[in-house]
Amino acid sequence: MNKRLSYLFFALTALVTVFIFTRSMKTAVESGQESGFFVNIFLGFFNFDPEIVTQIIRKTAHIFEFFMQSVFLSAAFICIKKYYQRIIYVLFCGLLTGVVDEFIQLFIEGRGSMVSDVLVDFSGTCFAVILCSVIYLLFNKRKEKIKLL
Repeated sequence: MNKRLSYLFFALTALVTVFIFTRSMKTAVESGQESGFFVNIFLGFFNFDPEIVTQIIRKTAHIFEFFMQSVFLSAAFICIKKYYQRIIYVLFCGLLTGVVDEFIQLFIEGRGSMVSDVLVDFSGTCFAVILCSVIYLLFNKRKEKIKLL
């Protein structure tokens, strides 16, 4: 793979991390307005309890943010052919980002810090690591078969 491409993926990882932290710096009212926009769109199509839909949308957004951060970081390590040796770094980065994310929220008006949110965030990281590992494994198996032919 390409070492230059790994720099792009490291940069994308950094951008997603900054995005995560900027979302944490929003007050409870601002954060509620952002998620409320998507809740209203969803409720326009389906008739569900707005509180449940709000929680689902907010948790899904967290999972997706951490999923993307971990996919980009995994891709960076795949580009430099050090993925399996660096999975622990991807997991640590996701967990650390989740802890720092919740720590930031301690100082924001109307926000709080919850261990359960760190676990939700980390689940996005774990899902990305599993998916990237499977794809990496399948790609390398296919590559080995091609070499044997």
